[in-house]
Amino acid sequence: MSRRFIAIAVFAGLLFAAPRATEASMLDFIWELSGPQLIGLGVSCRWDFNKNVDVCDFAPSTQRDGAARSRLFFSTSGTVFVSTSKNSPSKVDYNWGDVYMLAAEPSIALSLTDQQSRVRVYHSVGVSYDVLLGKRFDTFDKFGVKITPVEVYIPAKHLSLAATIRIYPNGFTNDEFGIGNRRDFDRPAEAVYGFTVGYWFKNR
Repeated sequence: MSRRFIAIAVFAGLLFAAPRATEASMLDFIWELSGPQLIGLGVSCRWDFNKNVDVCDFAPSTQRDGAARSRLFFSTSGTVFVSTSKNSPSKVDYNWGDVYMLAAEPSIALSLTDQQSRVRVYHSVGVSYDVLLGKRFDTFDKFGVKITPVEVYIPAKHLSLAATIRIYPNGFTNDEFGIGNRRDFDRPAEAVYGFTVGYWFKNR
């Protein structure tokens, strides 16, 4: 229960961290892990190290007076995932909504283009703190490293596309999802692949 409360508190903090909320969203898809396939909806924000807002679901892009644009950024995101009906690689049958995951993911990003470019390209690396919940298993959490090898952002379309890799030093096993008896052991590391589609709206 305490892990669930902490995860919800962290996610809520990411959601309401900025003064003005919008209806913007980010669709995050995790192709597969040693468990269910996951699809998620979340919010994100990215600032450069001069405190200029780059892209943000909470507020429109801004330029601070007298502050130059940098190519190094800090970003944060919060996402709620739900399992799809695709079976896992270990042949376990998962249905829609069997598993939920809350993810808080701060990261550092580097832009390969300047901010006036029609198409901006980023690389980023950060951490992923995930809490997984479901009816047939006890709530558990995972820490991982999230790498975005490439993100393409098109300002005129308010659209971003990104490939993602999440690396978990302590991977997932079926027993964590209520399949068989829960075991306590050092699980093999696991890399999980996915992609993200983001769209942000200007505040009205």
